[in-house]
Amino acid sequence: MRRMADHGMPPLSERDGLALLDAAVTTEEPLLVPLALDPVALRAQRVLPPALRAFQGHRTRQAATAGPSRTDGPATELSQLSGQALTQRLTDLVGLHAAAALGYDGGTLDPSQSFSDLGFDSLTAVDLRNRLTTLVGLALPPTLIFDHPDASALGSYLASRLAAADVPARDGRAGQAPAPHAGQGTQPAPPDLVSRLYRDAVRSGKHDDGYALLRSVAVLRPKFRYPEGRPRLSAPVPLATGTGGPHLMCLGPVVPLGGPHVYARLAAEVARRGGGHAVSAVAPPGFTEGEALAATTDDLVAAQAAAVSEQAGSDPLVLVGMSSGGVLAHEVAQRLSSSGAPVRGVVMLDTYRFDHPYMTTEHERLVSLMYDREGTAVRFDSARLSAFAWASELFLDWRPRPSAVPTLLLRAADPLAAAQNGDWRTDTPADTVREVPGDHYTLLEEHAGTTAEAVLTWLAELS
Repeated sequence: MRRMADHGMPPLSERDGLALLDAAVTTEEPLLVPLALDPVALRAQRVLPPALRAFQGHRTRQAATAGPSRTDGPATELSQLSGQALTQRLTDLVGLHAAAALGYDGGTLDPSQSFSDLGFDSLTAVDLRNRLTTLVGLALPPTLIFDHPDASALGSYLASRLAAADVPARDGRAGQAPAPHAGQGTQPAPPDLVSRLYRDAVRSGKHDDGYALLRSVAVLRPKFRYPEGRPRLSAPVPLATGTGGPHLMCLGPVVPLGGPHVYARLAAEVARRGGGHAVSAVAPPGFTEGEALAATTDDLVAAQAAAVSEQAGSDPLVLVGMSSGGVLAHEVAQRLSSSGAPVRGVVMLDTYRFDHPYMTTEHERLVSLMYDREGTAVRFDSARLSAFAWASELFLDWRPRPSAVPTLLLRAADPLAAAQNGDWRTDTPADTVREVPGDHYTLLEEHAGTTAEAVLTWLAELS
């Protein structure tokens, strides 16, 4: 609510909301949005969606053609700094902007305190990314704070980016309106050919043709075999610190929306409830440009198991996976457990078989719903889309094998799309099956608190 108000859309009172609803039903307009607008706050925004740019008058056009002058405060200051002085100033500015994104009044933050411990989730992470993008004038990834987990590390990263680009620190253009970037409120960069063709196929109802395109691209991509062609493994991203319980290692789902950010709210809720659990997340290989795909299911599972093992060492583990990440969590747990690793349990969050009737009969609507969520944290490029198609083929016939590791399946209470035939609920076998509020996505978003509570309750029962 605070973040919306800061961006020019304050909350409506109950009286005003009902009055607007009454007014809306008397009109013949098909699409109406009842909201309050704060023109002063809107004019203060550097970037606005096209529908709201009239509130900035001529300022938007000017900002698009000319950056701020050399008297723009931080922009001028950064342009005059280099080396350690630049790194330190950027670290300070990251702390200030992080405090603002979290709604703190004044002051800064401890540069060594992790963003996850401070309470950042996927939404506030994107807010901070957008603030820093405007500050330095460079396109920054949505997963910025998950890749650089505290202000000190992020300040160093930004300094290295500025030095490599040789832009703001050298010529005073820091703070200039950056190139369009996903999730920033401007038009995203043009998609690559493959992602554009697939998107067009989805929109025109040619899902099978679009999926065939992704499979063809995936076949042509480089593959690795494990361990002979061991890829450069993505290190698990710390999301919460702790030493009092098993390390919760979250496996990223093999879908275009996947990434460590998926588990940010869950980690924050686990930390808020105590128990001392460290929480980390690891992304599957192949979803970033330049990465090879696993040649087989065994190669993918082995690579993920190696990444988890190297991070956790001898710590007791609980493997967690949302959606298809639960498939990986189950298989990685089997592999680690068979080698003697202390795996205490597996948590599958609304995990379906890839050939579950709901997944096949509702495939087109589910893909459309996936596209509705694109842009908040990631953009669907050819690497993500083709990796998704490849992983879907690898796990098409997956069935969980009997395991000595205790398993929990948390099923969403609500469907994403109304099922046309049969039961939409997942029937993945598990030792314990429980239902939690929300749908396939919101159980880790607005319902992350109750999901975290269900996970912690089950872990307490195990112990």
